[in-house]
Amino acid sequence: MSVESVVGAPGARLAQTMSSVADGHALKSVVVTSSLAAVGAAFELVSRWCPELQAELADWDDGLIFVMGVLPAGPYMAVKNEGGRVRYLGLRDVPDAGIKILFKSLDDAVLSFTAQLGTHTAVIQRRFVVHGNVADGMRISRALNIVQTYVLPIALLRKVYKRPPVMTPAKMWIKARVMAGLGPLLVTHAVRSE
Repeated sequence: MSVESVVGAPGARLAQTMSSVADGHALKSVVVTSSLAAVGAAFELVSRWCPELQAELADWDDGLIFVMGVLPAGPYMAVKNEGGRVRYLGLRDVPDAGIKILFKSLDDAVLSFTAQLGTHTAVIQRRFVVHGNVADGMRISRALNIVQTYVLPIALLRKVYKRPPVMTPAKMWIKARVMAGLGPLLVTHAVRSE
């Protein structure tokens, strides 16, 4: 028996629409979860090799935990400052984190993570909230901008930044190391979390 025979043609269209909405939500959730994992792992890798990020991290409190996620119920990712280096803690929320950046919806996160919306535009449009010290939020924002430089393709950097960073040979070498290490680090964290 088909849905159409039970509820009629309008009901069948509604059922199809609801099914596609659910599929769309699942796809967005996968995109955001994957992006959060990549950002967390990249944060750790870039902090190993990038002097610019290491200088930014020098101002962070040792042990500061930063969580990025989506309201109301995730997904989330967490990183921790350990002596001027970042350690990716995995795809999880840490309730007592020192600073949290939380997107107001899955749609807002998708726009940011797919480079359809730059950080400055997301701020102006109030697409996320910052829980914690505003000065720490600004430090996190600067650090995330540095990390994005080494993760996003150069063509997307031009779209996301008002003034894209200049990629010197040294920065290109760091970018290559980050890209080479991203997959293995993500696999390591996936295995550890199981």
